[in-house]
Amino acid sequence: LPISYYPYDPTVQNTNSRQYLFSVNTDQRTKNGYEYSDLLWSSAQGVSPTRTPVDLSFSHVLSKIRINIKSEIPEVEQQLENAVVSVLNTRQRTSVDLSTGNNMLDDSSDLAEIFTFHHSTPASGYTRSCEAILIPQTLGSNTPFIRIDIPSVGSRYTYTSTSDLLLETGTERTINITITELGLSVSVGSISEWQESEVIEGEIGTPIPKVVDLSTIDWNTSLVHKVYDNGVQIGQICREYLFKTGTGGVDVQAIVVYRMSNTGIVNDTLGYAVQVMNRNRNTVTQQYEPNPGNVHGGTVTWGIANNSLQAYAAGTSSLINKVEFAGQGVAAAPANAITTLRTMPDYMTDVDGNNYSIVKISSQYWMAENLKVERYKDGTPLTYYYYNDNNMYKDIFGALYAWNTIMDVRGIAPDGWRVPENAMFLNNLYPYLTPDAGRKLKANTLWSNLNFNDNVTGFGGLPGGRRTNTGVYNEVNNYGQWWTSTATTANDAYRLYLEYSNNAMHNPTLNKAYTQSIRLIKNRP
Repeated sequence: LPISYYPYDPTVQNTNSRQYLFSVNTDQRTKNGYEYSDLLWSSAQGVSPTRTPVDLSFSHVLSKIRINIKSEIPEVEQQLENAVVSVLNTRQRTSVDLSTGNNMLDDSSDLAEIFTFHHSTPASGYTRSCEAILIPQTLGSNTPFIRIDIPSVGSRYTYTSTSDLLLETGTERTINITITELGLSVSVGSISEWQESEVIEGEIGTPIPKVVDLSTIDWNTSLVHKVYDNGVQIGQICREYLFKTGTGGVDVQAIVVYRMSNTGIVNDTLGYAVQVMNRNRNTVTQQYEPNPGNVHGGTVTWGIANNSLQAYAAGTSSLINKVEFAGQGVAAAPANAITTLRTMPDYMTDVDGNNYSIVKISSQYWMAENLKVERYKDGTPLTYYYYNDNNMYKDIFGALYAWNTIMDVRGIAPDGWRVPENAMFLNNLYPYLTPDAGRKLKANTLWSNLNFNDNVTGFGGLPGGRRTNTGVYNEVNNYGQWWTSTATTANDAYRLYLEYSNNAMHNPTLNKAYTQSIRLIKNRP
């Protein structure tokens, strides 16, 4: 009975041909390493000795795996060509009976990591295709099977089969892997070149960490950004002012990350102070820049009822640029972690379609710009003025409104927002920001005197002036003033009042016929 096998081994004798120990190469990245792992066997029935060549039909004794990979994450897709793909936890040796071609797994052989051969031309629709020759065996469920390392971005992905995976003699399995923001989407099937195997769909691999890159956030659009995972909001990031005196005191601007609660709203009572800024701003850029020390990664606890910072635990980390949403918490992510989450600026939008930046000050959310809406919520026109009756001031200082206009039952505020009561300024904002509350609220531009401004809160109060009850415009560049919804008499109401010559925050009354700026406050759930 003529038999043949490949690759030829001169050590094979009649005495060991029925228990021939054959091992696959653990490094199959080269053509030789790959091809010399493929044991072929053939026999011919009814053939007598002859000088004429005998045609032999070879079959594969071992099993083959083909892995096709692509990614929906652009940063990963660009680097897949450099990926190192390996097969994990398989035995690398078998005992072959060369008289029959049958083989039996050598359970005493070590579990090996086998590096795959990279095809220069990937399968259609994929970025990288790899193959490896494996010993026939059964891979148990919940065993890590495929590893994808991308050194250029410092990332690793692992596919673990959720059920037993049978690697049969003469069978080629194809595993199609798509790297997504949720993890590895995997389908396991076969190719007809070898004996076909069943198709298994819908395996999910090790989830990719949910990471957001703070450097991608444009704080000029809003000081509050929502964090999304596959279209679902999972958190919020704020650039806000932290102020507390006494034990655990703090007086800085910081970037704070919050998670969603189980009820689907932001849990902004507990935050992760991922970046802490220097207290003094850069006088060129007018921005607060990250502290160079190991002060990042602390926590903040807010008191909603009294609008205060209840506790601050300082961090001890160096600068953190990437954050992982892990479980129910938040943690620093490695600098080379892949960004999988998306952020969007949180705006307040009025009936005219104007978008306004938002700022969080303690437990309150305020507009960070002056209102400039020209219609009530129901679409009917309202009375408004721009300084000196000049529309050029619309996008600078916003509009000026009389008190009766802002309190009209048709409503000037969009749903979820309102004109603030005087208590929001007097009992909430003022105590939190004292001392120098006015300094902390005033923008670092357009004031006639910039010696009493630092805008550490991000409120960006501007000196938009006013229109008197006789139609005279005055006080622009010197005074900023904003109505409250709280009247003191039939003719007067409270307002927030900031001036150019000191750090104070004033809370006087004014005749309702005067027109002033408006900042709306967000209703808490």
